[in-house]
This record gives sequence, structure tokens and C-alpha cells, in this order.
Amino acid sequence: MIAYIFEITPYILEGFKMTLGVFSLTLLVSIPLSLVLVILSRIRIFEVIISGFTWIMRGTPLILQLYFFVFALPIIIPGFITKNAFIGASMAFILNYSAYYTEIFKGGLYAIDSGQWEASKALQLSGSQTAWYVIFPQMIRNSLYALLNETITLVKDTSLVTVVGLGEIFRNAKELLLRDLRSEALLIVGIIYLLFTFVVIQIFNRFEKKLRLKV
Repeated sequence: MIAYIFEITPYILEGFKMTLGVFSLTLLVSIPLSLVLVILSRIRIFEVIISGFTWIMRGTPLILQLYFFVFALPIIIPGFITKNAFIGASMAFILNYSAYYTEIFKGGLYAIDSGQWEASKALQLSGSQTAWYVIFPQMIRNSLYALLNETITLVKDTSLVTVVGLGEIFRNAKELLLRDLRSEALLIVGIIYLLFTFVVIQIFNRFEKKLRLKV
């Protein structure tokens, strides 16, 4: 059993490049995008559009969105860039998680007492100074635990890219399972996901400590 685990682990880890790539790209783009959407949602005309966007992205399964971007959209718009499975999958993930992160940040924003704005005015802070130095740090702090939970979900959701033909760790493990009729590959995948989520949790915990020292 040990020899077999050492034999198959390198092949499973080859798929980790795809898992990490989709995760990193989604996180790096969706969080800034969601912050922009939160700011724009304060404007009435954009509020309606953004509410519709978050409703659609949160109200439909991610797997459906993956199929739409990778398979349906290139049919509707021939030659569209999402025909590339990685680009299409990344776009689906980014838009899906932008919708969730937007609602999380909005919840963190609404949790701030309105008296904070009045206190900032009394201190003669400008609107931009209030937003950047007073409101924004508190919004992030209020949102942190929900962000962590959603990011852990993102780690696990990366396994869905296998349905559009991308070779990540779960797909590689499934190939080994069907080829050898042995379950060790699934054990390795489970350990990889647990280690991945452990690292994510530790990063968030360090960030939270630094943020609490500043706020």
C-alpha cells in the first residue's frame, strides 16, 4: 500500500497545478472586483444591475455556469475566448465568487454603525478619508469570517473543473481509481484538500490578527 501511494502521488500532484491556478486566479480577481461592485452598488442605477447579477450567479449552480461559459457561450458567440476550457472555467469561478464576496462585503458594510460617518465629520475627515481609514477596515474585519468560509468552499469547488475536461487532482485520482480499482488515490486527494484548507485558514488568521492590531 505504501509503495503504491508513493507511486501514484506524483501523478495526482500534477493536477494540483490546475487546482491552485483556478483557486489563485479566482481569489485574486474576484475579491477586488467584489469591492468595486460594493462601491458601485451605492449608486442607484448600478444597485439594480448588481443585485440582478448576484441573484443570477448565486441562484444557479456553479456547474451550470461552467457548462455555459465553456460549451454554450462559444456556440452563441463563435470563437469566443471561453472556448479555452481554462479561461471559461476561470471566468465562471470569478463571476460566481464575485457575487458571493460582494454580498459578504455588503453585509460587513451594513454592520457598521451609521454614527461612524457622523463622528468622522466631527473630526473634519473628508468622505474619501472616512471611507478609506474608518469604514473600509471595519468592513473587512466584519466580513473576515464569512470570507474565510467562502474561500474554503472555493478550495473544494475547484474540483468541479473536471466536468469541463481540466485535469486537476480529483480527475487524476478518479482515473487512478478506475484504472487500478484501488481507493488510495481518494485518500491522497482528501489529505491534499485538508492541507490546502489548513494553509488558507492560517493565512486568514494571521491577516485577522494584523487587522485587529490596526483597527
